[in-house]
Amino acid sequence: MVLMLKAGSSSVGSWLYQVEGNSRPAEFARRLFGDFHGDEVMVCGKFLRWIFGAEGLGLSVTSRLQPSARQALVKRFFFETRPHKMASKLLLPPAWCIPCCAQGTGRLPVMLVRNPYRRMYSYFRHKWLSNPRKAPLTGWTDFPEFLRQLAEHRFSRVGQDFWHRSLPAPFTDPDLYHTLSFSDIVQDARWSAEAREVMQTRMCALRLEVLNLDLLHLQAMLCRFFRFCERLPSIPAIIPTGLRPYLADAPPPWQNLWTEDAVETMRKMFASDFNVLGYSVDPLVEAP
Repeated sequence: MVLMLKAGSSSVGSWLYQVEGNSRPAEFARRLFGDFHGDEVMVCGKFLRWIFGAEGLGLSVTSRLQPSARQALVKRFFFETRPHKMASKLLLPPAWCIPCCAQGTGRLPVMLVRNPYRRMYSYFRHKWLSNPRKAPLTGWTDFPEFLRQLAEHRFSRVGQDFWHRSLPAPFTDPDLYHTLSFSDIVQDARWSAEAREVMQTRMCALRLEVLNLDLLHLQAMLCRFFRFCERLPSIPAIIPTGLRPYLADAPPPWQNLWTEDAVETMRKMFASDFNVLGYSVDPLVEAP
């Protein structure tokens, strides 16, 4: 599978560990890595030749990586595959994917998704609410303006330029790529043409609100097309607390939070989520 996330990264990391069993990450780490010595990672030459070679990232990608980027990537691999880790969040950007994943070759693309209204509410609450670095948009009354400015910048970007224009303060790139729509991800210009075709024809979406039902669909697809007919484990409910504590600033009633302007902005930004994934444009109807 090739797994992409729009929700539940902590839960899915743990779930993938259960799906793949003890062979990863412990065995992967044992074969490819040595030990930490201070801040240095001792890595076997076999791994370096593979990851930075033609069969790993590919020579064209490797040639564009600065030494610091190569070192950071190796450290990330090491950290995410250490034997004691019970969940990995090793989710590389498309341009750095292992070739079979980047091309979609022999893979089933799977995306865990969530109601876009809940996604944006959750993101604002955890990253913007009462955060002085996000001033002046730090209160619940600023939520519609937060949505408007985010949508304004997204629609001003076209094609490849989507990822190469600076965002107006206090927005940052994480604000952009953590709030992408379904079509934004599937049509990402950094995917190869082959990968985009695979995602458009074989994408399996797991909707958080009807997860058990969609897991049965995924299990049937894996069995039919890939002869993997084992029962999939349930996805655990893991809610990270993050570095910032949950705040006492209570949100307004749900129906009051979604003003007419906020709903109209959401309909434009997440049109694909409503049309393709079956979510209602009415924020009061949460389940697909």
